[in-house]
Amino acid sequence: MELKFIKTSPTENMTLLIETPVPREQQLSVAQRLISYGSVYGEQAGYIEAPQSPPAAKRLQMMAGEFCGNATLSLAAWLAKEAELSVGETRAYLLEVSGAAGLVRCEITKGETDFFGKVAMPLPKSVGERSFALDGEQMELATV
Repeated sequence: MELKFIKTSPTENMTLLIETPVPREQQLSVAQRLISYGSVYGEQAGYIEAPQSPPAAKRLQMMAGEFCGNATLSLAAWLAKEAELSVGETRAYLLEVSGAAGLVRCEITKGETDFFGKVAMPLPKSVGERSFALDGEQMELATV
């Protein structure tokens, strides 16, 4: 399978945005192979899809259905690059993003060599504590 993708590094969090349509049931396994050290390498991957909601510019479907703020900003920056924003110009985008209940608003400003962005982060679905064992030691950690 040949894939067209964009590799970004928002806040040094290597992200792959895959443009080639991949059926949902295959997305996780395809992304896992793509992000591996022996391949292109990335910390996460998401798929750029057509949105279902008319006001949304695009949909970002993360490889495991989660929400990712850095990948969301990366997609908005890619849209701004495609729109050929001038240096200093700001544009707002509404995006559908996996793991978010509603549309996510991003603002992107074109810099001299990069983009600066803001994203309206959705609230987590739940926050709690969970017990984990590491090297025989039990720890209570927050989960989001």
